[in-house]
Amino acid sequence: MNPQIKEISEFNATVKISQMPMPDTDKYAWLSRYLNLLLVMNITLFVSSGLVIKKGYWFCIVASSIIIIINGLVLNPWSNPRSHKLYQVVFWLTVFVTYLTIASIIYWIQHDAS
Repeated sequence: MNPQIKEISEFNATVKISQMPMPDTDKYAWLSRYLNLLLVMNITLFVSSGLVIKKGYWFCIVASSIIIIINGLVLNPWSNPRSHKLYQVVFWLTVFVTYLTIASIIYWIQHDAS
């Protein structure tokens, strides 16, 4: 038996982007921008101004640590960005970080912001 060879006249290996399955990570986009804003605000307002060292204030350090933990939760390969539970954990941690940052701003204003 001789194997028959068929000629392919045209090879089309294009895949449309609309056909590819995309993860539902759009809900993390606003959260990522917001957390980055909070991190920069905590560092510039409190750590670089010396309020942490002079007054011994530690809410901004805790808030920055939690932001780093949140980024680790979202970016690690074992986490599932489509998971509703992960998003709830990240959301409530973000609410807590927002509370700590607002408390830091109030403390900063009450203690002469120097």
